[in-house]
This record gives sequence, C-alpha cells and structure tokens, in this order.
Amino acid sequence: MSDQIRQFVPNFSYLKLALLLHHVPYIGAKQLEHALSRLLVEQVTLGEFLNFSSVELKERFGLASRAIAYLMGKKEPLMEKAEALVRVVRFYNLHCVTRTQLTYPSRLETYDPSPPPILYGLGRYQLLDDSTEGFTFTILVSNGATEETYTNLEKIASELIACKGIPVTGHDRLPYQRLALTAQRSIHPVIYVLDRGLREAMGERFDQALFPAARIHAIDFCGDRDLVLSPFRLDDHCLGQNNRRRDQLIIALSDIIVALDIRENGILHQECLRAIQRGQHVFITETGREGNRRLHEAGAELISSDFRSWLQSSQEE
Repeated sequence: MSDQIRQFVPNFSYLKLALLLHHVPYIGAKQLEHALSRLLVEQVTLGEFLNFSSVELKERFGLASRAIAYLMGKKEPLMEKAEALVRVVRFYNLHCVTRTQLTYPSRLETYDPSPPPILYGLGRYQLLDDSTEGFTFTILVSNGATEETYTNLEKIASELIACKGIPVTGHDRLPYQRLALTAQRSIHPVIYVLDRGLREAMGERFDQALFPAARIHAIDFCGDRDLVLSPFRLDDHCLGQNNRRRDQLIIALSDIIVALDIRENGILHQECLRAIQRGQHVFITETGREGNRRLHEAGAELISSDFRSWLQSSQEE
C-alpha cells in the first residue's frame, strides 16, 4: 500500500462505504482494496456512491458486473445495512481498520502475502504497536498432541510472557485455548485472531466468552487488556478456508513463532515453511513430531532451554 495513499485519515462517509462494500456479494479482497483506495481519493458520500452509473462503478472503482448489479438492485437495503453497521461499530467501540489507514498492522503488511483489506477488532488495539518494548509470539501445535506437549506449551508460554511477550492465538482449538489461558491466569494481555466474524463469536453484545474453558476458569475477554481481531464480516460463520486464514494471520502477527509439535505436511507445517522463507523467527523443539525435523532442515532454529538468553539473542539479530 502506497504511503501517499495511507497518509489520508478516513472520514465518517468512508467508514460507511467500507462497511457496506465488505458486505456486498461478489466483491473479492483485491476489488475491495482497490475500491477503498479510490474512495479515499474520490471523497464521496454513501448516497453519491450508490447513485453512480454502472459504467462509473466499473471504471472508477473496479467493481465486477455481478457486484454492480447487486448494488443497483438493492440501494435502499444497502444504505440501511451500512447505517446499522456503523451504529454497531460506534456503540460497541469496535475497530474497523482498512489497509488505507496508518493504523493498519505493519506486521501484516510485511509478512502476510495478501493482507486483509479490512480488519475488525475489539479491545486494546495498541497491542499491535510494534514500537513498544514487548514482542508478540505464538506457539503452534498440530491436532492429536499429548498432555505432555500441552504442559510444555504452558511452560514455554510462561517464560515468554515473563519476558514481556504477548501471545497471539485463536479461540476454537485446544492448543490455542491453552496458550490463551496460560496468559490470562497471569492477567496478561492476549491477541486473539478469529476464524469467523466478531459478532458470530462473541454474541450480539460482544460480551460472550470466546471459548467454553474460559467459563470454567472464570476468565472473560477483557477489552482494556486483550484484543480480538477478525478479517471476516461481523456475522460470518467459520467456513471453507477460514481456519487456514486464521493460522496465517496468527503467524504473520507473531515476532517469534515456536513450532512445538508439528505434523509433517499439515497446514501448520506448510505455513511455518512459508514464514521461514519470509525471514520470520521460527523455532522448534526437539520433542515434536516429524514436521519439527523438517522445519529444522528448512532453517528453523532449535529453541534453547535457557529461554531468557535465547530470547535476548534472537531479538538482537
């Protein structure tokens, strides 16, 4: 994204249009990003945009024919939808950040091959500020891990948290839940990345616990401490490749990636290989499955038992 484009601060009309376009069928990520970039330059209102001709929508904003037909046929419902979405975003203090904004996470710009054109968030957005003294990390475990693996996960997580690490995790897999609970037992911030929309995961009032185990331990999402993010529309269910997209974003947002127990040729193995190729810090343990050995051969480093010294040396590189 050009810095010349990103210097603009989106206004209220832009927010409405961003929310509307993200909820229109037949607009893919690239088309959405192009349209949002043009809307910063065009500076039009929602009403003006919906009154453009089909030719203008195609030539000026790059929209596909099916998307244009949908816009033309559903102007009134779309305006109502946009107004309702803006009310929700403002009432619940949601973050709605596009790639055109300077507050868009720089880690995603650097490490995600196709950064989401829009991110929705709730909570402490400052956790994404990479100029702070802390760092972000994730610990990855493939399905079918033993309890010994989870004990090791909690040990490593506790050490990294003690060194000011902020875990980046999901909400609907046991490894991600154990990582989150390890942090929250210490009242430590957590960054969650979802595989569905914020409202789908957290309920109409955005106040439901993110996963059942949180209720057992009397732990709730804390907006003053934690951050939850999603590239999906507010009410989207978990479908298709959403799980993989979540994993990709978790890895891209993490300064340190610990591959604790990885199955060879699985999704996490493939995404860790890509992270190594991008130059991210990927570390493995000796006790993991065959995927760990393959990652080591590809360039991942072996994690040290002396976490603090290891962390200091890795950050100085």
